[in-house]
Order: sequence, then structure tokens, then C-alpha cells
Amino acid sequence: MDNCLKGRMVRSGMRVNIPLSDAQVVLACDKDPLSMNDSWDRMCKSLIAGGFPDPRGNMHIDIICINGVDKPFH
Repeated sequence: MDNCLKGRMVRSGMRVNIPLSDAQVVLACDKDPLSMNDSWDRMCKSLIAGGFPDPRGNMHIDIICINGVDKPFH
């Protein structure tokens, strides 16, 4: 996967990779303090709409992979 979130589900500890579109990567990487929370919520809602789990409160995100390069999430 070129773009994805990598981590573990909170309850089960199961490892998961959630694919991200280019638009979702832009939202997930927003660093502007005035818009970053809204961008994150919009990205999470788009994942849910695509049939993926909501990472908010449900997933420990360890890595964000962008263009095939793993980066620590925080």
C-alpha cells in the first residue's frame, strides 16, 4: 500500500492497515492548528463512508505510510 495508517485495534490488539487516498493523506497530515482537528474528523468520516473502521478511539496508530514511506504517526 502506498498510503495507509498502520496500527493496532484498541480492544483486540489486532494489527490493521487502513488504506488512504491522496485526499485523505492531505487531511491526515494537516499541521495547521486552526484546521487540523476538523481535517482529522473529515478524514475519519471519509474512512467510515468507505467501509473502514473509525480510528478515533478504536485504533492505536503507530505509522502513517505516505508514498510507500513509513513515518511515525506522532
